[in-house]
Formats: sequence, C-alpha cells, structure tokens
Amino acid sequence: MPTFTLDGQPLLHVAAWKQHIAVYPLPPLDPALDAEVAPYRGTKDTLKLLHSRPLPRELVEAMVDQRG
Repeated sequence: MPTFTLDGQPLLHVAAWKQHIAVYPLPPLDPALDAEVAPYRGTKDTLKLLHSRPLPRELVEAMVDQRG
C-alpha cells in the first residue's frame, strides 16, 4: 500500500480497489470538514472515493492539510 510521508513520518496511505480508492487514516476533523467528509466515509478513519464519482480534490486537499 503506497504511503505518503511528511518529514519522515507517515502522512497517509492509499489503496486502489475495484470500485474505489481508499485513503487512510482520516485525522480528527473539525465539525465543518467532518460534515463534508461524511458522504465519503468508508469507516471511522477511511475516506472512500468511488471511481464512479468525480474526485473531490479540494476535499482531499483539506483533509491532508488537517492531517499534516
């Protein structure tokens, strides 16, 4: 599973599945961002991005900004 790092520390992992791309783990999110992520949440700490839907780039960027 590919892992992106920041300053030598794991930042997030991604996995490609037949129907979706998963991004792990989700950081603790502020309430507004948590509400935006809710439709894409696979499990408590997974962002599930379906291949059949456009990639929400701004949402992914906001999630990574909060993680890093």
